Parts: sequence; structure tokens; C-alpha cells
Amino acid sequence: MKSILEVKDLTIDVGKERIIDGLSFSLDKGEILTILGPNGVGKSVLTKALLGLVPYRGQIKWESEMKFGYLPQGLTQLSLKNLPLSVEDFFHLKTSDLTKIEQGFKALGTEYYLIKNKKLGSLSGGQFQKVLFVWSNLANPQVIVLDEPNSNMDIISQEKMYQKLHQLSQKRQVTIILVTHDLNVIYKYSTSVLCLSHKFYCSLPHPKDIDIKLFDKVYEKPVRLYNHHLKR
Repeated sequence: MKSILEVKDLTIDVGKERIIDGLSFSLDKGEILTILGPNGVGKSVLTKALLGLVPYRGQIKWESEMKFGYLPQGLTQLSLKNLPLSVEDFFHLKTSDLTKIEQGFKALGTEYYLIKNKKLGSLSGGQFQKVLFVWSNLANPQVIVLDEPNSNMDIISQEKMYQKLHQLSQKRQVTIILVTHDLNVIYKYSTSVLCLSHKFYCSLPHPKDIDIKLFDKVYEKPVRLYNHHLKR
């Protein structure tokens, strides 16, 4: 498998606080990397550094001419409530390919025509997350970075989103970087895992062989795994 990313001795400071200290890992083309760990260990900061959005020390080396899709954490429909922009207007900022937009929503179990005339600020949290997910895939990126994309989505919508990501990874060799607290994703879809904790980092290439006790150490408390019982 061809390496698409090399990270060596990565260090990130936010103000006077060290968030990431000497992190190294690599990522192959077409992998689904899940980044997990408790709040405050730098997962979101790491994704921003990988996209060149925050300053850092060390090395982040991507394969040349990468095209990225990004779904950030914290952007909500409420932050856009005063913006007179419909869902349709929003998508027309990037493309006029209606078929591609419709297919994107169908993959998530939603019909585009039902929400296209709604204002972005009037959407439910789950609808808004779907809009952002479809938006992040429109330009056929080679790398998609998603920071807790399943927030506000119901379980069925989450599963459809994960299935879509798996399909992109398998059929188009899209590399996925996913921040989530949903451990089911690791065993079902991920090809590698990056654990961040307050005490250590670990990069694991075979998620299905991971002992659940490792997550107890990462989160510093007992962790339980619940199966969604949905078909793949």
C-alpha cells in the first residue's frame, strides 16, 4: 500500500499549553484512520494541523497535489441563522451538478428536494450535518477529514454515513481521517487507529485485533462496546 502521509515528531502548542508532544505516525492511501481519545487531548487540533490550519513543529508530509474534503467540529446551523442562504444556494457555491448532490443525500437516506429550499439556519442538527457531509464530498477529494461528523445524527443516518465512507475507501481509494467517540466504527470500518490520551499515544494498524482493555487505558475509565445491530 502506498503511503500518503508521514507525520514525524509533531508538536503543537496553543498559547502556553502543549497539546501534542512528539507525535509520529503514517497513513496509507485508501485507509480509514480513526482518531480517538478523551476530550482535551488534541484530536481536533491534530486534524487542523494536518490540513495546515494551525502552526506546528515537526513534519507533516502529504503526497503532492492532494485534494481535501473537511467537515469541522463545532460548525452548527445556529451559527448561520442570520445568513439568508438556502441549502440549494449553499451547494451552488460549489457545483451546479444536481445529480451529484441528489446522489449524495440518497446515500445518507435523505431526499435532497425535501430540504433544498430550507434556510441553512432553520435545519435540524442532523440535517445540517448531512449537508456538510455531502458538501465535503462534492469535489471528489482524495482525502476526507471528518471531526465528529455523527453529532446530532440518528443511528440509522450514522450507519449510512459510515457505509458511504467505507465505499469511498474501497472503490475510489479515498483516504479517510475520522475523529469519533463511537468505538463500533473502529471494529467495523476502520483500517487503522490513532489513540491520543493524556499520558501516551499509540498507532495501531489492525483495529479488529485491539483488546477493549486498551480503551480503558486511553480513556482512563472502563469502556463498554455496544453493537448497533444494523446491517452493513
